[in-house]
Amino acid sequence: MKGIFIVLMVLCHLPYFVEKYEYVNNFVYSFHMYGFLLISGYLFNTEKGLKGFCAYFRALFVPYVFFSTAYLFGLYYGSCYISTANQIQELSLTSWLNTIFLTPSGTYWYIHTIIVCSIITYYSTRVFKSNENRFVLTSIVFMIISLVVPFQKPLFLFFYFVGYVIRLYRHSFDSIIMKTWALIIPLVICYYSSDVSMRSLPTVVCNTFCVMGLIGWVTPRLWKPVLKIVSWIGKNSLPILLISPAFTVATKIIIPYFSFDNTRLIWTIISVVFVVVGCLISALVFDKLRISVFLWGRNLVNK
Repeated sequence: MKGIFIVLMVLCHLPYFVEKYEYVNNFVYSFHMYGFLLISGYLFNTEKGLKGFCAYFRALFVPYVFFSTAYLFGLYYGSCYISTANQIQELSLTSWLNTIFLTPSGTYWYIHTIIVCSIITYYSTRVFKSNENRFVLTSIVFMIISLVVPFQKPLFLFFYFVGYVIRLYRHSFDSIIMKTWALIIPLVICYYSSDVSMRSLPTVVCNTFCVMGLIGWVTPRLWKPVLKIVSWIGKNSLPILLISPAFTVATKIIIPYFSFDNTRLIWTIISVVFVVVGCLISALVFDKLRISVFLWGRNLVNK
């Protein structure tokens, strides 16, 4: 599931594709990152000891700061040569601190959200023994955070919270997500009946759970070699998320060579493969040069 979601994230950050297929892009945005957040909330182990949590926090925060900083420098100095959707007018300590702690840029908002949510859920588990008290405290703090922290939108926190609650009450993920081909029916209805932005709560909830259920139904039926590749990409979604902005920008260079394709689909397929493969090769290089150990405290690629 994570493998499919991370590939969709790469797809929806390709501006040449987004310009042509804005409605499809909005549709994908109505579920793929929300699904990611739900899975992240479910997978985070709040029962780990303080040492384990500190290692987890370091493995997120250090690379988040490193790549966010590199992204800021890239936007500031690279915008003279290549146009980008995000722009930065000033590069200063204030703008850097604001980006790191309050308004993350690019794909790094996801890491920012995971860091904030994991701190809250971990310490609510430490403070209370009762699941009901943990539920109440976490929901209150999440609501406050959504009001105080500019970038933390309620829907982001809501889906992480749902994943957290599923794990809190020790339900299996499979018991919550219905897996059937029939989920395509409400999904099609949402696709054709929703507003263009597809950001309303009912639409997002419907699309997220329907897509996750469909993926759960399709996955066991995939050809085994394809399933292995998708699963491996899912295990290595973090390096793709962190490194992809650099390769996404690079795909703009080859756009003129695909002017013959009015659908832009040939360029899109090649670009998605280029970004995913480029990120994974970069991660392997990081491992080889021991950069991963410095940033993550471990090798980055999960084999």
